[in-house]
Amino acid sequence: MKLLVVATPMGPLGSGRGGGVELTLSGLVAGLLGRGHRITVLAAAGSALDPACAAAELWTCGGAPQRSCQHEQRSAPITLPADSLLGHQWRRVLAEAPAAGYTAVINLAYDWLPLWLTPTAPLPLFHLVSMGSVNQAIDQVIADVAAWDQRRLAFHTRAQARDFTLPHPPVVVGNGFDLQAYRFCSQPGDQLGWVGRIAPEKGLEDAAAAGPPRAAARGLGPGGGSRLCGGRGGRCARWHPRLARLPPHRRPPGPARRLQGPAEHPQVE
Repeated sequence: MKLLVVATPMGPLGSGRGGGVELTLSGLVAGLLGRGHRITVLAAAGSALDPACAAAELWTCGGAPQRSCQHEQRSAPITLPADSLLGHQWRRVLAEAPAAGYTAVINLAYDWLPLWLTPTAPLPLFHLVSMGSVNQAIDQVIADVAAWDQRRLAFHTRAQARDFTLPHPPVVVGNGFDLQAYRFCSQPGDQLGWVGRIAPEKGLEDAAAAGPPRAAARGLGPGGGSRLCGGRGGRCARWHPRLARLPPHRRPPGPARRLQGPAEHPQVE
């Protein structure tokens, strides 16, 4: 099949701004390529594909990044910035994908617009929903798509899918990992390895309370490290800015005794 995969409008692929969606995209595209499908990725200008996805074609769009709805109130209305990257992406999908002969479009963005377009789009749109319930309008449009044709939706875990109104059991698509991208350490130290984006909503402060995590410092301001050190009985996160320049899934956790991710979120099960 000839498939178009639409990336998150949070920022360019390779920047880390898309968080775990970037890893999901790399694994999905590499897997589909390995099965003989023809893949095009539509992403923000400045994006770079993982080497495992080198056989995919890359389309890019400029525009202002979309603000994540997880930083808004649950009742917040759906908004787009001026010169919206999300808007440019989906205008291009609708204008070019049907004539280019794409069999279907796979959307990885957790945004209202592509979900709303699904019933009327001129080619099949499928969505891998990447988060649980964070916004009432997105909850409603997911429920609307599910009532129309739930086959258009997939989720990472059953716990995540339970956040939404679905008439049928969910399709669950877990992430796969290329073990060749990671190095085994047979003599771990005492630290906790943090696997996740450096952001307050991911619960990194809770991880620091459990044990000082070793983490890349992408997205952390100058005072971020001291915030985590405060009130932790002398335990402090050790930051590795050099690792932040690597693609998110290639930052080695090193000699960590155990790994922890944002487990309070329903997409982790």
